Amino acid sequence: MRGDVIVIGSGMAGATVAHRLTAAGASVIILDKARGSGGRMSSKRVSLGGDLSVTVDLGCPAIEAKSPDFQDFLKSFIADGLLTKSSGAPGRDSLAVRGRSSALTRTLIGAAEVRFSAKVLSIRAPFQPEASHRWEVVYEQGGKTLQAWASHVVITAPPEQAQALLPEDHVFRKALNGIHLVPQWVCALVFSLPAAEHSDRQEDVVTMLKALARRVAMHPGVETAIVENEKPGRTFSGNLGALTVHFAPGWSQVHIDEAKDRIARQAQELVRLSMDGFADSKSLELVSSHVHRWLYSQPGRLTLADQRYLSGDEGLSLCGDYFGATEFGGLERAFLSASALSEALQSSGSLSRASAHA
Repeated sequence: MRGDVIVIGSGMAGATVAHRLTAAGASVIILDKARGSGGRMSSKRVSLGGDLSVTVDLGCPAIEAKSPDFQDFLKSFIADGLLTKSSGAPGRDSLAVRGRSSALTRTLIGAAEVRFSAKVLSIRAPFQPEASHRWEVVYEQGGKTLQAWASHVVITAPPEQAQALLPEDHVFRKALNGIHLVPQWVCALVFSLPAAEHSDRQEDVVTMLKALARRVAMHPGVETAIVENEKPGRTFSGNLGALTVHFAPGWSQVHIDEAKDRIARQAQELVRLSMDGFADSKSLELVSSHVHRWLYSQPGRLTLADQRYLSGDEGLSLCGDYFGATEFGGLERAFLSASALSEALQSSGSLSRASAHA
């Protein structure tokens, strides 16, 4: 498998690189160890038994755009209805993705060739510098060890993972020393209401969960609590609702090695405590839960705030949400980093040269 560019990761940074470079005429291959796109915009279908399930977002509660570049970029998605303001999103000017958060990255990936469940094992340059496909990426997929070749490799994985993938003597390894992302636990809780007790069940579910979310978010160790029903394009059965509890990074770090069932019990206990003295929520019944640990969630104090990306003349680059000013949210930093790198690769002319030799 050969292309002009191999992008490792299909989160916001990887999807943006793919979007920008395919639009410029480059052939892009995306490798991602996950089963779908999104990175920290991933969504999860929680099974409730039989054919019944609900979809929840496991990260990125909302999209905020502060920079003119990101605002302009999102306009077409707002016009198309993929993005819209949501009463359930934190922040006055926040946006939510219609349907599920990962729909945005799926749209951005577009015509790029994607390999999911593809774990990258190594990156090396065994060929001569003038060769059009000088980088070899070895990855594992479906129990097989496979190879892909390209003139450029863009790593959008978290810094700890990027550092492990870099060739041992590569200069970027030192640049990533001390850069780290902090973890975050997320727990989605699915509730139901007895049908006989409520005439307008979905409206009642949302009303109760909104009040419950405000109470849960007040507990120490909780960053935010989001009512999934309030997001646009979500289809819930009339008596079902979902609340996603995002624990604070500090709390998550302390509990980083705990089992998922203990985190679920902690979230359920917070709900129980929040229901005390809240009579309207007593009829909410917990029917399922799903816990996810983001081992690399948010940039710690040390970030490459004065840089947008790292790129070498030999065709190996890094970008992601650990670059750029901390005044922007992680999703916006990922976009700005990926956009700046994509522009640099296009302006260098190396992509067109690689295509001519393909």
